[in-house]
Amino acid sequence: MVVLNVTFKSKDNLALLYVKELESNGMAEYVRHEKGNHKYDYYLPLKENGEVLLVEKWDTLEDLNAHLSSDNIKKMQEIKKKYNIETNLEKYFVE
Repeated sequence: MVVLNVTFKSKDNLALLYVKELESNGMAEYVRHEKGNHKYDYYLPLKENGEVLLVEKWDTLEDLNAHLSSDNIKKMQEIKKKYNIETNLEKYFVE
């Protein structure tokens, strides 16, 4: 299994607005139904600091790579540009 921790960081809480847009337009839900996806959930820190954590779990690296090359992800990246968000990704392989 592949686990991703993706941190979105922005000023003025724009990262939260970004993920709310992805939830409201159905893009996040689409990912949750992609082949091999087990988790695609957003988390907020207790202390508001302009960050949102996304935790993803995928069956295989191939499933993750298919997701990352999808049209849905390309659309998400376009939306992310308008919010001026910095992204940090951590990838883990677990059994």
